[in-house]
Amino acid sequence: MVQSLKVWSRMTAAAMTLALVLAGCSSDKGGTASPGAEGSTPNAGNTEKPYEVSLFYPGTPQKDVALVEAEINKKMEPKIGATIKINAVDWGSVMPLYRV
Repeated sequence: MVQSLKVWSRMTAAAMTLALVLAGCSSDKGGTASPGAEGSTPNAGNTEKPYEVSLFYPGTPQKDVALVEAEINKKMEPKIGATIKINAVDWGSVMPLYRV
């Protein structure tokens, strides 16, 4: 009984290894294509307002958050068509959630 179990486990391991090797060596290049051409901007010719992503982090508000936000938006909006809004949640508002 134990010996047949060892044989089956070795055969299963060998079959899985063979499947991984064959999957890695496949030459299928006809996968799903992305809808846009590479290097094109999502907002090219688009007059819609960009999406706004909100980032919340626990801590005290920092003094240069607006500058950081502006620099991120300058690079992020042309590439992915979104802007970011950084929000700090003060520790006094967060800590009551962790009380036991």
